[in-house]
Amino acid sequence: MPSETPCVDCGELSDKRSERCMPCEYKRRQERTCQVIEDSVRCAGAHKSNNMCGKHYQRFRKHGSPLTNVRDAHRAFVRRAAWMDTDECVIPP
Repeated sequence: MPSETPCVDCGELSDKRSERCMPCEYKRRQERTCQVIEDSVRCAGAHKSNNMCGKHYQRFRKHGSPLTNVRDAHRAFVRRAAWMDTDECVIPP
């Protein structure tokens, strides 16, 4: 049987292998925020996965970067398509 160890946050004895008791661990997880910095400002969104909030995580999954903005991608496509010398149909990304 594992010995009881005190929680590093509140000192309450816990028989878990973790260094925090369940209430402190839950609170710590709720307080985690997104680690992405946009325009020199850190995002204040709640942590979802990979140290990112839901918005930045979806951008990362879809575009490969949490900083890619969908509107920027569409503008870049329109700019490229406008200057193409072709009569063929241009398929968006």
